[in-house]
Amino acid sequence: MDSSEEDRVFERAAELFALLSTPVRLRIVHDLMGGERTVSQLIESVGASQPNLSQHLATLYRSGLLSRRRDGVHMLYRIAGDRLAALTQWLEAQGAMRADGSDHKEKP
Repeated sequence: MDSSEEDRVFERAAELFALLSTPVRLRIVHDLMGGERTVSQLIESVGASQPNLSQHLATLYRSGLLSRRRDGVHMLYRIAGDRLAALTQWLEAQGAMRADGSDHKEKP
């Protein structure tokens, strides 16, 4: 990989980290790991107001991290593609650690 390709990889990683730099967006991704959710379901589980949640969903959708489909009056969101695969695996591992009571800290 030459320097310009490597630079682009780091730029894309920084863009992804910026998109996911808020706890609300990380909660959205975490909830969508379980499959499609409606906006109402996400409001309940994420704990954000509808306008705030809609703003975050729109940002994640425009970035290509989420996809959506309409089902009657409901809009359903899901994780799009595999750009978030490593993050979702990490979030699952963190959730499993909390669920089984193990320590959150990494061991050297």
